[in-house]
Amino acid sequence: MKAVIWTDVFQGVVMLGGMITIIIVGTVKVGSLGKVFDVAYKGHRLQLNFSVDPTRRDTFWAFVIGGAFQMLPVYATNQTAVQRFLTSKSFKSAQRAVWMNLPLNIFSTTITVLTGLVIYAFYASCDPRTTGEISTDDEVHVIFYLFEPSRQVFYKL
Repeated sequence: MKAVIWTDVFQGVVMLGGMITIIIVGTVKVGSLGKVFDVAYKGHRLQLNFSVDPTRRDTFWAFVIGGAFQMLPVYATNQTAVQRFLTSKSFKSAQRAVWMNLPLNIFSTTITVLTGLVIYAFYASCDPRTTGEISTDDEVHVIFYLFEPSRQVFYKL
């Protein structure tokens, strides 16, 4: 059990380190964290839609309701949760593990979202269709591009 726990800790540290590295390097290359949020805002990535239309998947309500159902197994039935409960010394200890997990999940989700925003900001001007490199969307997975945002140049590989 200790080996599994330490493997999970190591994996978490590596993933967190990778995301923090992406955030730092990407933010430096984009210019600043303010510019990352500016690009994300201009690209409509930070808008909250409070529509109750059930056919829209990008509404606040879809995130809240869908997120609740998505997180329920994390705290109740998935392998990690059951392992956490069964290896606890007492019921109180299991409850403490669940409550400790909540802020860590919020932190992890925040870092993941910030990583996504930095990656989006870095590649925001890298749309081969708008630059005329391709004419239809299905060409993008046939041609590989190496993009240098500082020069606004595409290289076909």
